[in-house]
Parts: sequence; C-alpha cells; structure tokens
Amino acid sequence: MKPVLLISYFFPPTGMAGSARPYNLFRRLPEFGFQPLVLTVKPILFPAYDHSLLKPGDHKYITRTGSLDPARIMKLIGRRQSPAPNRSGQLSTLLTPDYKKLWNPFALSAARKLIKKHSIRIVITTTPPPSTHMIGLQLKKTTGIKWIADFRDAWVSRRIEDAYSSTTQRAQCLKLLSEFKNKADRVVAVNESIGKYVHADAIIPNGADNDLSRFWIDENPPSPVFRIGYLGTPDLGAALESFVKELAGALKDSGKKANKVEFRLVGVADKTRIHKMFKNAGLAESLKIFRYLPKSDAFRKLSVCDLLLATIPAQKMNHVTPSKIYDYLISGKSIVAIAPVDSELAMIVRQNNHPTFEESQGHAIRGFLSQAMRTKATAIAEEATLTFSRASVEEYGARMMAQRYSELLFSL
Repeated sequence: MKPVLLISYFFPPTGMAGSARPYNLFRRLPEFGFQPLVLTVKPILFPAYDHSLLKPGDHKYITRTGSLDPARIMKLIGRRQSPAPNRSGQLSTLLTPDYKKLWNPFALSAARKLIKKHSIRIVITTTPPPSTHMIGLQLKKTTGIKWIADFRDAWVSRRIEDAYSSTTQRAQCLKLLSEFKNKADRVVAVNESIGKYVHADAIIPNGADNDLSRFWIDENPPSPVFRIGYLGTPDLGAALESFVKELAGALKDSGKKANKVEFRLVGVADKTRIHKMFKNAGLAESLKIFRYLPKSDAFRKLSVCDLLLATIPAQKMNHVTPSKIYDYLISGKSIVAIAPVDSELAMIVRQNNHPTFEESQGHAIRGFLSQAMRTKATAIAEEATLTFSRASVEEYGARMMAQRYSELLFSL
C-alpha cells in the first residue's frame, strides 16, 4: 500500500459538502493500492458535524494540528454557535487569500514530519480554502515532493475576480493561482468550467458514497401527498424563491390544498428566511425542515419524495457543481434543477434526462409541477427509475472518483 499525504482543512467530523471529497478519497483510495494519510485541523467551530463517518482505527491515519484561524480559536474558547454567513460572498480584506492560512504553519510542520516518517512521495492538497494550496507549494519548493493541487472550486464558491473587493487582493491571488498552476505536478478540477479556469491537467468529478445508495429505497406505503426534497444548505436567492412561487401556482392549478404538498429540506438552513419564503407563498404548512443529519438518515428522510430539487444562483456561479447532485443521481428519483442553462449543474442534470429550468421560466416550472402533481409524478418516476441501476451507482459513485485518482497517482 503506497502512502499518500492528503492535506485538507475540512475533514470529518465536520460535515456538509466541504468534507465529502477528501473523506471519499480517504475511504476509497486503499481499494486501488494507495493509503491516504490525512493532515487536517483539530476540532473547529462549524455549522454541522457527522461523527458517524469515522470508524475505529481511522485515527491512526489522521493527523490533526492546531491553528490560529478564527474557527479553531472560537472552538477553543467554547463558543457554540457559528457566526452568520457572509452574504456578500466576498472574502475578508484582512488576510490573503483567506483566514485559514493561519493553519498553514502548523500544517507545514506536521507535513514535513509525516513525509519523512512514512517516506511519502506524493502530496495532495484539496481546496477550498485556497490557502491550503500554499502548503503544497511550500512543500514542493522545500522537499521536491510530487504535488497534486485539487480544486473543488475555482477559488472559493466564486472566482478570484468576484471573491474580493480589493484590487490588490485580486492581483495577489491571481499571481498565487498562476504559481499553483506552474509548480504543481498535476492540477485537478471537479468539472470542466473549473478545469478551464485553473488550467487543470485532469477532470475528476465528485461522487456519491456507493454504500449509501440502499438508503434511498422507499419502504413506506404509497402516499397521496406530493413530496419534494432538498438536500443540503439551500440557496436562498431567486432560484428557490421562483420555484416556491410556481409551486404555489401549480397547487392552485391542480385544485389541491397546501397539505397535499410537502417540501422536505434536510440540512443546515436559515429557518427564519425559509419559513418566511413559504409563508409568503401560502405554503407554510407544506414546509418540513429537518436538521443536518448523517447522509444515511438524510436519504431515509428524502426516500419518500417524488421529486428532488437542486438550485444554484444565476449570478457568477455557473461553474459550481453542487455535490448533492451525485447523491441525487444514484437515488433513482426524478430530479429538477433551477439553474442557468449553461451552468455545470444544468448540464449534468440534462445529460441524465431530467428537466432543468432557468429561474425566469416561471410558466414552464409551473406547468411541469402541475403535471407532476396531477399524476403524482408516476410517469416521471418511471422514467427516472430506468436510469437507476448498478451502473449509474458506479458511474456517479465515489469509487469511480477514487479509481480515476489512482490512475493519476500511478502516473506520478
């Protein structure tokens, strides 16, 4: 088993999308001859945790270090609630490229010791945060180790040009990105748009946990209630608002009461804003919010749904592929996306024969939902079921992602 150093700030027990890719690489790469040794931060203040992911014995492959970044400091002083998210979408002007660089000195010291102790020849840094690639860059310069820079986002959720209000910061980060591209032995991206932006050598998409596909099976008796599911943290912009508005219109067209529709949200959400959105549409009694759950439990909650919804904002987010879409694709459920027509999300949904709409296509969204409710999505569900097979689970599963990664590692 060949050792590989995998450096990721986010790693279980932190939950949500940021930990999924490094976790799945850690779990699946050993099937292909590589043992990832994970380097991550000690417990931080975070909105959601999933302690079910780690197994007894995993700790011997995971090194956790201290940090002076705010999330670590707040955890140390006993703060229990994460700060409100930055709704501007822009990063701080105080530290470039981000606050998490205050972890780097601790991580660099630990990385050098691990490389020496285990005779490691390849290091993978996966981001965001983009400052993690600075660790890989420094290791490359000082040790000559083979380095893979893995981009899960173009920079953060937005490209450099949109992520900073400061002209100086934008220039500094563009210079950093250029250095990452020039010094890394391989640059990997999760989709074509990000790959083009960072000049990636390889595109290796994310994948769903293969072992969890069984939790999508609905063992409940049929219900007359039309259920729509949403996994993860919802975008609270125009895309979701447009969908909720048209859902109310479709309900009216179908002559059904609000209690005949249920919108199930499983994840971290701004409950106040979500409740207000549904109340304004007259759908307050249709909304059912569950807290963040381990994925096996989340899939059970959504297994009763007739339709799964994915959205992204229309502004400057076309390059994002929400990781939930891979969970959706192995579910055997019908999917609908509200996203720009040329976005990565819309393209992967269309490729799998599910409908996509732009947020401005209200009439079309309403018509689609009206038809789905009238038939209880029978025809749609049958069509989706045709795409649900062991092959689809394999194609969009994390095992395939790890296999592609192993081929890249062997090439080095």
